[in-house]
Amino acid sequence: MPRSTLSPLVLGASLLALVLNTNVRAEEQAKPPVLKVLTYNLWGLPKPISQEPERRLSRFCMYLLNQHPAHRYDVILLQEVWKSWMVEQLKHCSYSHVLRLDTENYETGLMILSDHPLSEGHSQKFSQKPSGWSAFR
Repeated sequence: MPRSTLSPLVLGASLLALVLNTNVRAEEQAKPPVLKVLTYNLWGLPKPISQEPERRLSRFCMYLLNQHPAHRYDVILLQEVWKSWMVEQLKHCSYSHVLRLDTENYETGLMILSDHPLSEGHSQKFSQKPSGWSAFR
């Protein structure tokens, strides 16, 4: 092929590569943010029902403190945080926003840890409990 015929092909391929590369960058920018959420039951009932709740909570807190930034959870939803000492320890596990979902008349044991501000929280108590086979549906 003569050189003059090759130049438009090279130019066209270069333009196509530039357009494709620009589209990839635009798609990367358009991706929705990812929110990493963990739900965890601390099994914080007192002894003898729950064995070693202090040790379990300490290990969980160390896990949170040592999370790799690329794999860090944004929000952690906790169950069975029954005792005040548990709440106080969790407040120091590297999450800047902490919300306990207890109400005035009812202790839920539910708590949220978050890297993002929390304006308010609400828990819903279910009045009907499943029985028999309906519990498995």
